Amino acid sequence: MTKDELVKVVDLVHSHYGERMPTTEALKKQVYLAWWHALQDLEYNDIKKAINQLVLVETFKLRPAQIRKQALALAGKSPAVPTTAQAWAIIQKLIGDVNTGSVDATEIHDCIRQAIAQLGGLPAISASTNGDRNFFAGVYEPIVRDWEIRAYELPDSD
Repeated sequence: MTKDELVKVVDLVHSHYGERMPTTEALKKQVYLAWWHALQDLEYNDIKKAINQLVLVETFKLRPAQIRKQALALAGKSPAVPTTAQAWAIIQKLIGDVNTGSVDATEIHDCIRQAIAQLGGLPAISASTNGDRNFFAGVYEPIVRDWEIRAYELPDSD
């Protein structure tokens, strides 16, 4: 993305949320610098697509890292992580398959594998109550957060 495209992106986001850019040059430069830091290595069209999607569902003004995450996902540069509910459904299916002896070779996201390992393996996981689900979520969500930090890491820049 070029710096001219960056200005368009920042102005577009501010326009969507009815916010004015700062009027002093020092503050304006600070805003553009934060956005540049988060988005400089991405394609302008991917960023624009991400903004167009996010403004439809986000109530509060978009943050640069939020747009980065969506743009990388749209560009196929970062595989989606199953939500906690999706991961819980996968765990329940795996446990059911193991109990019936009908396990098929499906691809399981690394975050789910890590959660299973932290919980002591499939045999140690009980998957029948809301408490079991909440316990799983307490283990899974920090794993996902750490994975996302690595997957959507901001580029180094000065």
